[in-house]
Parts: sequence; C-alpha cells; structure tokens
Amino acid sequence: DESTATCLLMSWPRVAEVRVLVKAVSGDTLLSQRCDRNEAFGLAEEWKSRMLHRGWKRPSDVGPADKS
Repeated sequence: DESTATCLLMSWPRVAEVRVLVKAVSGDTLLSQRCDRNEAFGLAEEWKSRMLHRGWKRPSDVGPADKS
C-alpha cells in the first residue's frame, strides 16, 4: 500500500530511544523503544531487518515503475 516508515533516533547522555513512525492511509503509528546509547544502532538495524523481512522496501529498492 502507500504506507511509509521513518526511523528516528532520540539521544540523551546515557539513554537513547529508537522510534519508527509509520504513516498509513488508516492512520499513523509510532513504535518506540528506549535502550542504552551503545545499543541504539543495533536495535535500529534489528527493526529494519524485521521490516524488510515482512516485505517493506527501502526507497533505493523502489524502481521508477514502482513509484506510479
């Protein structure tokens, strides 16, 4: 469908929060999880891998014919 997801990283001195905002026709969803700052990028990669496994595509994976 026309859903898009954006990953955000909020960072404080010792804590980070990984957020994914999903914008869809049916409404917006915010997923978030706090973790140690040293674990934030690993958590983001884990979420990205899970989304790709479920069929999500990165903008670079979408060809001109797919953007219609």
